[in-house]
Amino acid sequence: MSEEECKELQLEELESLESLYEDEFKWLTKDPAVFMKTGNHTCAIAVSDNFDLGLLLPKDYPLVSCPIFQIDTRWSNRDEDALRISSMLKDSFEPGFGVIAEWVESLRELLAAIEEERKKESKQQEEEELSRELAREFSSQDCMNETEELMKDLDVRTDEVDAMEIFSDAPFTDRKSTFQGHVAEVNSHDDVKMMVAQLLRNSKIVKATHNMLAYRIKDDATGSYMQDCDDDGEHGASSRMLHLLNVLGVENVAVVVSRWYGGIQLGPDRFKHINNCTRDALVNFGFHSDDSGDNAMKKKKKGGRKGK
Repeated sequence: MSEEECKELQLEELESLESLYEDEFKWLTKDPAVFMKTGNHTCAIAVSDNFDLGLLLPKDYPLVSCPIFQIDTRWSNRDEDALRISSMLKDSFEPGFGVIAEWVESLRELLAAIEEERKKESKQQEEEELSRELAREFSSQDCMNETEELMKDLDVRTDEVDAMEIFSDAPFTDRKSTFQGHVAEVNSHDDVKMMVAQLLRNSKIVKATHNMLAYRIKDDATGSYMQDCDDDGEHGASSRMLHLLNVLGVENVAVVVSRWYGGIQLGPDRFKHINNCTRDALVNFGFHSDDSGDNAMKKKKKGGRKGK
């Protein structure tokens, strides 16, 4: 069959579509002068409120070639949605038969199905976020319960725990993760436990993703050191903190570094930030001086911010 015959079939189909879809159908080449310039019929059909199907009919459509279509990106800019639509349109074309009306109806069904999938995904994401929030709340409550048990084990009152002098440095943020160092003078294991208990009574600190601990205490009677560390889930962090305490030679001091994870992995940079927070807390509150070789614990600066 000739191009003239294809042109007649195209006109019949387009006029039928215009009658069927009325205001939803828009000619782009009904003017003969426009058609003469391009040699192809083009049109657009409103499939939904935010999806227009743009069409260009090759000269040998419908006998040989498939219509050339344009997907409206107002509806979705996701590549997977465009691929699904493109595959459906191409697979449903059969040479020799008009396909545009079938495309429009199939598209409406597919768009409705994708929209329903989106709603389910959105609901699932909301449920997952709620679950994470509940998990954080339970975790915070667990920490509070642990604090209460710790206070019972120590046989101390709340006001005694609150009386411990803890200094908290200014927080530092990198790629949505926030770090903050806390430091206190400690002379026994019980002092370390009291420091942790007091910090975990803070509603912000208790919700930190990690509260990493390192301490170093000198036993004057024997000249030996009691020291230990706790990663609190950030594997390898507290051992680096303890190593720094040894390198600096500080004594009778405990450092806690809190990290609030922001969703972006920092890689090795997180250990650099944790060590910097440790050093800064020691220096800023007088537990170590960068320009002094004295290994003894220095007197704390006046005016330091006490942890609450």
